[in-house]
Amino acid sequence: MSSDKRDHLRKAEVQRVALNLRDLLAPSHVIALQATDKGQAIGELVNCLVETGRVNSTDRPAILEAVKRREAAGSTGLILGVAVTLGDTPLIADPICAFGFSRAGIAYDALDGQPAKLIMLLLRPDHRWPEMMELTQNLRFFMIRHRNLLEGASTASYVHEQLVQAGQDIMRFIERTKNQPFL
Repeated sequence: MSSDKRDHLRKAEVQRVALNLRDLLAPSHVIALQATDKGQAIGELVNCLVETGRVNSTDRPAILEAVKRREAAGSTGLILGVAVTLGDTPLIADPICAFGFSRAGIAYDALDGQPAKLIMLLLRPDHRWPEMMELTQNLRFFMIRHRNLLEGASTASYVHEQLVQAGQDIMRFIERTKNQPFL
């Protein structure tokens, strides 16, 4: 594959995650976590989606089980205080996100041992596996790359504004550099 083609594909991937994040994450899905452990954090994020009507309250136990099953297979704590927690379920037709931030950090069995301060919950429809894998990889990259914008956040509205702004900045960068190599 030529370097031009590779550059174009990378830019397209970054553009997709910026657009997806804006569409997936409503301001009401961003919360300041009160949790002191991973299980509580997951519960708060699922509750957020139930309270905003994105997840049916009767589906809450099954959704929690799907997320816990994924965590049991291997921690979704990444590096640098970022976690992208996942749950695959037939109970939803489209992906759903919630985002929580913790100033103190939460032990999340991360690869680097650091507590998670920025936690994205991504619920994925289990019948759309290939598409969801790409979205998951892009969200992980995006969260790690833009963590500095979110660290130290004190309000949910600030976090949401920063996520949307980061997505818009990416879109402007892609437009400005569409004929340049992607480094």
